Amino acid sequence: SKVRLSSKPGGTAAVLQLLKEMVPEEKAQVEGIILDEELLNRPKDKEITTSWTVWREFPNPGFNYQSFRLEKWHEFEPGKWDYPSAKLTGYPDLLIIQDSDLGFRSSKEGWPEVLSGDPGEKRPRDIIFKLGQYNDGPENPLLDRISALGLADRTTIFTTLSDLRSCAVKIGISLSWERMLDEIIAAVFSTNCPFVDEKGKNLKYKQVIVSIGASGAVIVGKDKSTLIFDRSGQEGDFAKQFPGQMMGYNTCLIGALATAWAENPEQLDWTEATCIGIKLARKLHVQGYAVVEYNHKKHLQFPAKAVAKTYWELRSAGKRVDNLLYNQIGDLGCFTLENNAVINKVDRENWTILEETLLKNLPAGDYAQDPHSAVNECARNIVVKGALAALADVPIETVGAWCSADRQEIEGVRSVNNAMQDYLQLKKPETPLCVAVFGPPGSGKSFVVKEIAKGLGIGEDAQLTFNLSQFESSAELQTAFHQIRDLNLKGKVPLVFWDEFDTPCAGRSLGWLRYFLAPMQDGEFTDQGTPHPLGGGIYVFAGATKHSFEEFQTGNNLEDRNAKKPDFISRLRAYINIRGINGNPNTVEDTLCMIRRAFILRQYLETNAPQIKTDGQFEIEAGVLDAFLRVTKYTYGARSMENLIKMSSLADKRKF
Repeated sequence: SKVRLSSKPGGTAAVLQLLKEMVPEEKAQVEGIILDEELLNRPKDKEITTSWTVWREFPNPGFNYQSFRLEKWHEFEPGKWDYPSAKLTGYPDLLIIQDSDLGFRSSKEGWPEVLSGDPGEKRPRDIIFKLGQYNDGPENPLLDRISALGLADRTTIFTTLSDLRSCAVKIGISLSWERMLDEIIAAVFSTNCPFVDEKGKNLKYKQVIVSIGASGAVIVGKDKSTLIFDRSGQEGDFAKQFPGQMMGYNTCLIGALATAWAENPEQLDWTEATCIGIKLARKLHVQGYAVVEYNHKKHLQFPAKAVAKTYWELRSAGKRVDNLLYNQIGDLGCFTLENNAVINKVDRENWTILEETLLKNLPAGDYAQDPHSAVNECARNIVVKGALAALADVPIETVGAWCSADRQEIEGVRSVNNAMQDYLQLKKPETPLCVAVFGPPGSGKSFVVKEIAKGLGIGEDAQLTFNLSQFESSAELQTAFHQIRDLNLKGKVPLVFWDEFDTPCAGRSLGWLRYFLAPMQDGEFTDQGTPHPLGGGIYVFAGATKHSFEEFQTGNNLEDRNAKKPDFISRLRAYINIRGINGNPNTVEDTLCMIRRAFILRQYLETNAPQIKTDGQFEIEAGVLDAFLRVTKYTYGARSMENLIKMSSLADKRKF
């Protein structure tokens, strides 16, 4: 294979190149630092900061072409740029600054004239400040100068989620967009980040935009925040569909913000501009860097012309771009809420975008008269049109044939999926991964885990199921453990379902738990007094008497301790709560029960009656549909619903 060395501008120089392509000359004059071509040809020059990377062609699943994406980051060499000699003069209407802690923030002599001198009335109308590498403390002389000039309220801080995470804040791995929004807002308002006053109550700047790669962004304002999110995935999921890494996401976003500002500085829609910027980043990831030829040699470069063309295609009034790629990059949702609704609000830990979106669109009077009206209409649309069509601004999680918009279910499935994925990366683990799944009978507990397993490549020949309610004594566990050991000896990773693990054993409540402690902790079991190595595997404990992990965890009396319940719980890595299609018996009203029914009903129709679907929509009479959605109770949960469909003689029908 051939390797060719070439160097291209990055940082503000790359943003300048893009803006010259994107911003029409009649709208604005774009000025900035242009790197000398001779300097670019000397990548080891100590003046410039250099990132060494390796690129190659990668396949694009679903498309018939390959794209150049980044294969490997090698090293980063910070340079010592002469900022004073490149100082920008003049008084721009929009000032764009990129500060990655490479010396610019402390080089007062190199700051733009509009900031370093006394501009009087000549001040920027807006500032977009790309801020990185600020985890070493809140001190930033350049930001202090902006505040001293009274420009903080005109300044939009643009930062990345990775930079935010580097501060002493709590932003975990992505489990749900609701949790991500909560944690980002809390981080931005934390005094460990440089965005708020000393008390952490007021945002110092106009707003803070936090980029989440090609998956979304959060615009944190003084009073409310807006989440722009990938409806079909979470952090990193979009990029994972197309192997390889990418540089230039932030360049696309800043380019979109600045170009939209040049179009309409007085009434800029920051949310729309940010949304377009994310779409540009997503298209960049799919199509990769451009291949150009000069001096009879081929080189890679940031596709500034293509990005600019896409921007104007997306902005064209009334022009709808409808093809597979544009539908994929445009699959974004948008949600706004008041900051006070999530900051330090313990009682809102389980709020959902789904519920907020449904109920906020319903007039208060209508909600008081019929609280189920909006939910019922939405549920009908989910069954007929599909979840993505019915829930325009709601995140949808799909794992194989399983699908949900319920935050609690999504977070559980994500945590179990992540734990299983990490476990499968281990080489010959000696102890098992232990997870639990809870829910009412017929809620689909084993189904969701099997769909996760299928997605991770665990075949049916490596799966075992043992229903402990059918065991007559603990001695039968030895046979089960030997079967697990046999799979390990064959080089397979066993996926073992321990169904109804919380039922009594020999008349003792939770009597089975004690027999799993050694296999869970040490990867071994005892048969007739002789210890045997059991090996690794994935153990899934499915509850029967308790319908949620919280319900199972509650209580720590003598009976629980004698049953070793605290020890058992401490060995679980993750859990899922499947709420089922019947209402929650512990609440007066389960508002979203019909939505869950709609998801399951659509899934069963896809499997058992695909012939009644025309152009993506199921043909089902309104009365029949409402009967499925509004019936008081399904005696045996989802199994009852499936049996009703199977017994409905739909084989030769085109409508239900």
